[in-house]
Amino acid sequence: MESRSNVEQIAELVKKSYFKLSKSSRPTTRSNGILEGTIVASVIACDINTGSTRLISIATGVKSTPNSELKRSHGKIVHDCHAEILALRGLNAVILKQIQYLKQGQNSDLVVKSGVPGKFKWKENLELALFISKLPCGDASMRTLEESSRSDDIQYSDSDENQYLDPNIRTILRGRSNYKRRGYVRTKPGRIDSKITHSISCSDKLCARQSTSVLNALNFTLLEVPIYLKYLVVPNLTNDELEYARSSLHNRIPDKNHLLNIITCKFDFEDDLNELKEPSPLCGVKLYYTTNDTIEEQILNGLKNGYYTKPSKPIRKNAESTVSRYSLWKCFVEMCPEFKDISYQSFKKAYCNDRKLNIDKVRNVLSPDGWVYTYADDFSI
Repeated sequence: MESRSNVEQIAELVKKSYFKLSKSSRPTTRSNGILEGTIVASVIACDINTGSTRLISIATGVKSTPNSELKRSHGKIVHDCHAEILALRGLNAVILKQIQYLKQGQNSDLVVKSGVPGKFKWKENLELALFISKLPCGDASMRTLEESSRSDDIQYSDSDENQYLDPNIRTILRGRSNYKRRGYVRTKPGRIDSKITHSISCSDKLCARQSTSVLNALNFTLLEVPIYLKYLVVPNLTNDELEYARSSLHNRIPDKNHLLNIITCKFDFEDDLNELKEPSPLCGVKLYYTTNDTIEEQILNGLKNGYYTKPSKPIRKNAESTVSRYSLWKCFVEMCPEFKDISYQSFKKAYCNDRKLNIDKVRNVLSPDGWVYTYADDFSI
């Protein structure tokens, strides 16, 4: 993977796969002539023996659901719909499906049965790469944001409370506020007058996952050994942007055993989000369970496109995405029926305490002043 040809191979695979997505998963030109833009991300498995690549998931998106909408979620609303997070959710959905294949006596090209009863292992010859068409939002992209900023952009003093979600937690900043401050946790960007989301930035999530694994709680329970990203591929970076991104994503995590190898390459992306385009409201995700078994969905306001209802109304039946917590928990319970009578949060508290302690340790390092939590969404099947 380290060779230039391997990196370019990944970029070409993502580009070809992107244009195979349905038009609904890609930006469009609005009726008033305004162009939309988006970000594309993909998780790829790289075979260290053969040099071949295997697409696992691809996603588009730049949206995040306001925290106020999560009270009616019951696991069905996808909170964070930024492309790289959707792609990582897709990875976990594919792993669950491949474990299900093995339990049904079928083959899997990603996981194998472990020597420990009921456990599975990621194939040792496969390394994971995450491709993102732009630097992840949050601290890793602050240098790029500053270089592209206007002289009249608002800068805050440290005492200005507009830049904080919680004025008592000064190590978490809201969105792009005060972009000259470096090394801080940030929430998902949005206009200062937009509804608040407590979802932390993609930079911070990547920092956390390189210490705690890219596995969600369900796969963390099923796999004998956690797995991590090996490579982060972000195209068209200058040397300064590349070095700052490495510094940001490496220096802010406590576990130095799984540092991301950040690589750049050339990538011409005509639907790229920039200052001349409006963010596309639709997000898309496509999962490659196998090369012949795929599923693609469009997501709007955290639910499958066409299923959204106003916050005052209940969520419609079958509105949840395949990568939602509800869908993943449903798949997990089908494979492990011994958990069918407990809720999702009860499962995490009873069986994922070590993982929770690790996550809390990382949060304490990233934000010593404390943490801002999202709504504790609980549900049963």
